[in-house]
Amino acid sequence: MISQTYTLTQPELLRFEDLTGKPCLGLDQEWFRDAWQRRAGCGPTTAATLMTYLARTKPSLSSLAPEVPRTASDILPYMEAVWQDVTPTPMGVNTLALFTDGSRTYGARQGISLACRSLSIPGLNQNKRPTLEHCISFIREALEADCPVAFLNYSNGALTNLDSWHWVPLIALTLGDPDSCHCTILDAGRKHVIDFALWHRTSCLGGGFVSLHPEA
Repeated sequence: MISQTYTLTQPELLRFEDLTGKPCLGLDQEWFRDAWQRRAGCGPTTAATLMTYLARTKPSLSSLAPEVPRTASDILPYMEAVWQDVTPTPMGVNTLALFTDGSRTYGARQGISLACRSLSIPGLNQNKRPTLEHCISFIREALEADCPVAFLNYSNGALTNLDSWHWVPLIALTLGDPDSCHCTILDAGRKHVIDFALWHRTSCLGGGFVSLHPEA
């Protein structure tokens, strides 16, 4: 089977300079000043990354994020503003609802009504886990609408290049044969390709997806 890839139309808009001036992809929770923010900041950082892209590609959402900043020090005030609404609990932003509710609240503060779509992926010992095909459909539909996806991973299963209890932005999907599904994510300023089909089979705790869209 010939592989097929779905991706954002302008991923270069997520290029920044880190605190040392080096190029990176996506925002990084290590840019926060406070140690707790650096430890627990994957949720707000992922939300800020999604909204940065949406603000730069969808005119109706332009007020979600500042247009100019490209350096870590310049964009940090924006990340801290998102933190005020997408705020980690002692367990982090550990539910899809915390992410969606916080994103909507932040959007409303900017005069924007955001539609949030989500897909929960329960643990392996539960009967309601969506199929791999269902998960693929969610990701593909978001990317086809040029919207990045927030991926919450409670446990990484057999994957070695994905942290557990962690949010990351997902920017591309590559499909091969029926059992092949790879996703491109951004984490700590770098791009990684993960075997999502393997994660779906082996993640004992599951996780979920969120995508943000202009409200119809």
